[in-house]
Amino acid sequence: MIALYVLIGLLVAAVLVSTITLHKRMSRMEDEVLSCVHEAVRRRNNLSRRYFSALVATEALGVDLGELLSEAQKIRGEQDT
Repeated sequence: MIALYVLIGLLVAAVLVSTITLHKRMSRMEDEVLSCVHEAVRRRNNLSRRYFSALVATEALGVDLGELLSEAQKIRGEQDT
C-alpha cells in the first residue's frame, strides 16, 4: 500500500515538474514572439516615416513618387536579369 502512495506521489511530482518546465518554455517563447513583433512594428514605423519623408520631398520637387518607385522597380528588375 505504501508503494502505491509513493508511486502516486512520484507521478504527481513528475507532472508538476513537467508543467513548470512547459510553462517556463512557453513564457520564453512568448517573450521571443513579442520581441519579434516589436521589431517588426519598429521597422514598419521607420519605413512609414521614410516613405512619408520621400513623399513630402518629391511633392516639394514636383515629382510623382509613384512614378519614381515604378522606375526604380524597372531598374531593379533589369539588374536582376
